[in-house]
Amino acid sequence: MAAAGYTVHPGRAGSNGIYSWKRSSYFTWDVDGRVPNMAESSQCEAQFAPPRERTDAELREIYDRWVLEAQCVVALGFHPKPPPSFPEFRDDWRTTGPWMPVDGIPYDQITQVAKDRCGLEMAD
Repeated sequence: MAAAGYTVHPGRAGSNGIYSWKRSSYFTWDVDGRVPNMAESSQCEAQFAPPRERTDAELREIYDRWVLEAQCVVALGFHPKPPPSFPEFRDDWRTTGPWMPVDGIPYDQITQVAKDRCGLEMAD
């Protein structure tokens, strides 16, 4: 992507690249504010190895942490979608993508206070 003129920004810890449930680059990119089209994205992502499959224990750790984060945002007055059961979360992680503690909250309403107090790394 850099060779095509894009500015490549490494992903942050906790960004979707780290929590990725699908094959995904660990970068974001733009050129003069333009996001690459699907063909350009696919060409870049093809250069990355697929992410390692998470174990059930690793997914359980993420799930438990995210449930606590969801409880935290509820305590701050937000109304996220309730968490699924762990088996549903695990299955969705491996297929369509997981539930997250910010699901159902408009992105522009997630305050910095909620991010700081609840550890909402995926909302950055």
